[in-house]
Amino acid sequence: ASVVSPACSFPTVAWNSVRDEFAVFCWGPTLIGTFVRFSPMGTVLRRTDVKIRLTFTHKLAFNPHTGNFVLVWDQSFIDEFSPRPGVYAAEITGDGDTLAIGRISTSIVGSDGLDISYSPVSQTFLVLGRGDMFSPITGLPVLELNGHGAPISTATIIADVYRYPHAPARLDVGRWRAVACAELPSSSAM
Repeated sequence: ASVVSPACSFPTVAWNSVRDEFAVFCWGPTLIGTFVRFSPMGTVLRRTDVKIRLTFTHKLAFNPHTGNFVLVWDQSFIDEFSPRPGVYAAEITGDGDTLAIGRISTSIVGSDGLDISYSPVSQTFLVLGRGDMFSPITGLPVLELNGHGAPISTATIIADVYRYPHAPARLDVGRWRAVACAELPSSSAM
């Protein structure tokens, strides 16, 4: 096993199964997104800045059919890179070049967790987040994206729990198994 340090904060990692290398997406020194490709031995192959300003919650997944990654992130604030709040997606080539960026949902927020998973059977991505506590959507919403990261469904609530979601793909049947936490019980300090 190798330990790599991409010199950035809050990394998310995805494996490129076509090239047998890893990609890390994180906050760079200027708080702009940084995409770093690593060999299995931890050698930096390429480092690219991506013009998005990230929050703490962002996830990366790989599509072996296109050879590209899809990144999702929660954009809670407005700036020149993301002029409207919501959850965004970007398709990034295996080399690290950004092909497209777009807002995919205003009803999913990712401040308590956001996840994306790819199913090679359906050749689609599934995004899990949590509903906005200030809107009617307060449970665990899911959203399906095509192989390039564009929505092909609207956000749908599948459960009342909504913290720290994870959506591993079931490779045998092209479905996902959603896992999330309910609110933790309150406790008093002694």
